[in-house]
Amino acid sequence: MSWLHWFDNTSLVGFYALGLVAIIASLRVIMLANPVHAILSMIVSLLALAGIFFILGAPFAGALQVIVYAGAILVLFVFVIMMLNLGVKNDERESLWLSSDVWAVPAALSFVIAVVLVYMLSMGNSYQGEHVVTMVGAQTVSAKHVGIALFTEYLLLVEVAAMLLLAALVAAYHLGKKALDDENESHTSRGARGLNSENNPLDSDSQGYHYQSIDAAKFKKQKGQGTHHQHKNLHNKEES
Repeated sequence: MSWLHWFDNTSLVGFYALGLVAIIASLRVIMLANPVHAILSMIVSLLALAGIFFILGAPFAGALQVIVYAGAILVLFVFVIMMLNLGVKNDERESLWLSSDVWAVPAALSFVIAVVLVYMLSMGNSYQGEHVVTMVGAQTVSAKHVGIALFTEYLLLVEVAAMLLLAALVAAYHLGKKALDDENESHTSRGARGLNSENNPLDSDSQGYHYQSIDAAKFKKQKGQGTHHQHKNLHNKEES
């Protein structure tokens, strides 16, 4: 069987190739510790899913996958990470994300997606997804049908999903900001104690002032005793 014969059925080859890319990228999303690296792999996974939607005869769903999820939602994730401001150590670690080791796997998976999409587009009118649509027994979903379904039958579910996303955003910001404020407060208190011990006379010299007052009291007492002894000696001399 020749290599070109494998590409006769564009839908089947593209489906399995993009499915493999989506699986690998999704595993990297949950395995990577750095959130920026996880977002890069998530972009690749969402683009692969968009290609699968196009193959299955749902171009509108594929376009939404690219525009909404791979575009707007991931931009939202990036803004959340920026608002959390995870600290200097995390910034130093994220400064290494431009290395070739980090970009190797996402670049390879993106290349596979690009090859599949370019081949499908080069097929021209011969590729319309008829084979998959006929096998499944479905119809091509248009933007009109999706809009009617979202604003009639699934309106409540759409609003609930929007509220859940908003609540998750607010909760993530609150938790991250609280942890950051606690860390900054601890650093500020330690720095303030060190500064007061060096420069603030009310704190650093308080013990010194205490000791000086004690020494002054002792000096006055000793001086008083010395004066008393002098007067006593003079009185004794006069009597003698």
